[in-house]
Amino acid sequence: MASAGEFSRAADGKRTLNLRTFERLCREDPAGNRLTSDMISLAFQILDLNGDGHISFLEYQEWCRSKDRFAFFHRVSFDWLYKIVETFRLADTDGSGVLSKSELYNVFLSLREHLECDESDFPAVWAVADADGSGRVSLKEFIAFFLKISQ
Repeated sequence: MASAGEFSRAADGKRTLNLRTFERLCREDPAGNRLTSDMISLAFQILDLNGDGHISFLEYQEWCRSKDRFAFFHRVSFDWLYKIVETFRLADTDGSGVLSKSELYNVFLSLREHLECDESDFPAVWAVADADGSGRVSLKEFIAFFLKISQ
């Protein structure tokens, strides 16, 4: 786990971790995960909830407590996960780091032929994708949704 000194102070005074430091910490992972730089970069993007190029101290702490930090790399291919993350980033047109109902609807419209569904299915898609009921879909929820429908 990183020490507080490895986090730099952001403009708002909060401690953050950049990709370079995150990559070094991942290479020293006591769990023995062997990850490429691309995998670490993608993990960083997933943790960087607001897409500002930094992980907050709280985001990093939560990730460190997780027993399966890199589990998604064991369940799906890197290319698949990369496409899902890129789709999310492109769909997040307001840059908020989460998808609104209308942003997810646009993804749904572009993929509905592949999903074998029509517009009347969107409320059910929204209910599954917005797993925590917050009215927004986080990147983690987006990935979990696509994991569910791809099985």
